[in-house]
Amino acid sequence: MAQEKSPEKAVVGQFTTYYNGDELYEFIDEDLASRGRASGDRLFRILGSRAGDAADLLRAMAVDRRHPVFNEIEKYSMVGWNVEPELREKFAALAEAMASRIDEHLAGRSTP
Repeated sequence: MAQEKSPEKAVVGQFTTYYNGDELYEFIDEDLASRGRASGDRLFRILGSRAGDAADLLRAMAVDRRHPVFNEIEKYSMVGWNVEPELREKFAALAEAMASRIDEHLAGRSTP
């Protein structure tokens, strides 16, 4: 039986795959809401009912620049989201879009 992915690993995976240092500057100045919503959709598909824990984690990270999950994200994505003020703002926007989309799924209100 395959081991279930933890909310922490799923969040790190999203940032490693979709928001890594190699591609980040191609879209960092765009409206990040649609990208964040797409990640929220993926997190919900990966985690199901446990996606609420990922939403809580994202919101906690958005207000705590010393959150330990930032270390994992930086290690694999090569982006220090918690270092520069501009990147912190971008992280907060992405995190809220992801968390809000997860909330919609959990409430049964998700639309494409």
